[in-house]
Amino acid sequence: MEELKGFHPVTQEISFIRIIDFYEKTVEFMDGDCFSFEDKVKVLRPTGKRDKTGKLVHEGDLLTDNKENDDCCPVLVCWSEHECKFRLLDHEGNGKFDDLFEREDFEKELKTLEVFSNIYENSYYWKKNKED
Repeated sequence: MEELKGFHPVTQEISFIRIIDFYEKTVEFMDGDCFSFEDKVKVLRPTGKRDKTGKLVHEGDLLTDNKENDDCCPVLVCWSEHECKFRLLDHEGNGKFDDLFEREDFEKELKTLEVFSNIYENSYYWKKNKED
C-alpha cells in the first residue's frame, strides 16, 4: 500500500494519515489527531512514482534537478480534476511537463528529479520563484 499523507491543520506540517473514514467523514493522522472533513485537511495523493532517491512523489511536492542551487526552478506536482491526471507545473503555472507522467520514458526522466519540499510547508520557495 502506498504512503498516504496529508497537511495537518494544527501542526501545519505534512504527516502520515492512518485512516480516512468516509462514513464518519474524518481523517485520522498517525499521531492520533482526528479531524472532520470540514477542518479542511488536505490529503496528498501519491503518484505511485518515486524520485531519484526512491522517495514516493505526492501531490503538492516540489521537485528539482538541483536542490543545491538556490537559483533552481522547481516544478510542482498537482492533480488536475478536469483531466483526471497528475501534472507538473513550472513556477509560472505552465504545464510544459504535462505529458511526463504519461510518457514511456517517464521513469528515466523522474530519476533526474528529487523531492526537496512541498507547497504546503514551503510556499515561500514557490512564491519566491514566482516573483523572480
